Amino acid sequence: MRIASKALPLGTLRYLDKANAKVRKNATKMGQGQRITKAADDASGLAMSEKLRSRIRGYQQTQKNIQDGMNLLATAEQGLGSLIDNQLMRLKTLSVQAANGALEDSDRQAIQAEVEEILASITKTSETLSFNGKPLLDDHPSDKTMIPESFIDIVFTFDTSGSMNADLTALANNISTFTDNLNSNNVNWRLAAGGAAGNGLRYSDFTSDVAQFQADVLTLAGGGTIAGQRYGPPPNDAHQAFESVTTAAASYPWRANAARRIIHLTDDDQAINGFVPAEVAQGTALAAALAATDTVVDIMGCAPSGVPDAYEELVTLPNGTGGTYHAYATNTGVFSEPALVAALGNAASEATLQAAPVPVADIFDYTLQTGVAEGDTSIITVFDGRLSNLGLESLDVSTLQTAQQAISSVDGAIVTAAGGRANMGAQYNRLEHTLQHAMNEMIQATASESRIRDLDIAQGAAELAKGSILQEIALSLMAQINQNRQIALKLLT
Repeated sequence: MRIASKALPLGTLRYLDKANAKVRKNATKMGQGQRITKAADDASGLAMSEKLRSRIRGYQQTQKNIQDGMNLLATAEQGLGSLIDNQLMRLKTLSVQAANGALEDSDRQAIQAEVEEILASITKTSETLSFNGKPLLDDHPSDKTMIPESFIDIVFTFDTSGSMNADLTALANNISTFTDNLNSNNVNWRLAAGGAAGNGLRYSDFTSDVAQFQADVLTLAGGGTIAGQRYGPPPNDAHQAFESVTTAAASYPWRANAARRIIHLTDDDQAINGFVPAEVAQGTALAAALAATDTVVDIMGCAPSGVPDAYEELVTLPNGTGGTYHAYATNTGVFSEPALVAALGNAASEATLQAAPVPVADIFDYTLQTGVAEGDTSIITVFDGRLSNLGLESLDVSTLQTAQQAISSVDGAIVTAAGGRANMGAQYNRLEHTLQHAMNEMIQATASESRIRDLDIAQGAAELAKGSILQEIALSLMAQINQNRQIALKLLT
């Protein structure tokens, strides 16, 4: 019987600590009802669980979104149903009554007065019926102040010779004049910069950030390198630079729905060195190629000098593409910053006119987020209940002939409104199916997340019992060790 060594009690104590830790861990899981209470329990399982929880939260909200859409459709459908059952049916009755040859015109005048009151009530209903501020029967209540959004991509090109430093600095400092003009007209724009110098052609990517464009222009002006730049071969002379930079800009990644415009800055009234008349023909060919791709070119340069042929070549390109030549400097290349600002304003106005218009989405089309992913949407459409859409703007029953015509007009309005009401009913059914789908998706995601994260209570109880037993065993062993020491002491007495 050995008493000097501590190996036995220490080993037993280690087992007791492990048993205690296991009991605490299992007790925590049982208390929370979860298998994973911290990342260390199951790192990969926790990551999967959090992802599923995100989807579950999303499905919970999409169900509310769908129900909002259903309530919107129900409000619109009931409002339209009331309009059909009350106003339109009454108009049908009055038009048939007025078409009776036994009535005098004075009788029809009295009927016409009621018809006009009903038409006014239809207008009021269409203008006021709404859901959460959204019009339900009035198609364009604010179309008089609505500016359609349009799109344009613009590349500013220039040479980066030393004489252009002040011009390009002024361009960077005043580009906000240009973009503010576009913004005020609801133009969705992107800008890029392209520079030509002895070391080649360099172009920036399109950006909608004014500060980024300013930095790109100044970097190119200083001969620096910009992120995402494109390269071209070094031009042999200014004329080649002029044509090369424009041709390269034409190959930019334009947006399909955007207008295309190139604005070239130069402080040379000829835009070339070593001018020869044949280059006018080259400019004409380039203009034709650009015009074929609907790319418009503006030139911002010097006033014409005493070399008319050179100036003719200078204006050939913009004239051939539908663009404009804007003079912002004297014929000796001395520029004026206010003149440059004015030229930018004029160029922006012309760019606004050129920008490809995109029809404003009909405000009767409401997009609902019915899924948990980007683009997982449903569109619902309500009915245009204005008199113009119903064909009742000029309903007249004041004479026998017009009363006969009114019958057909009212019948047509009833058919149109009934079709709109049926369409909203079909959309309501579609949303009901979408709601059921969202609920099923949420149920399956919840079940999957529960299997990963939640605790099997039976298994947890078994683990807790096991831990308790191990704990009791370790305690018994510790007691036995203490008892052995007591026996050893008795041997000495």
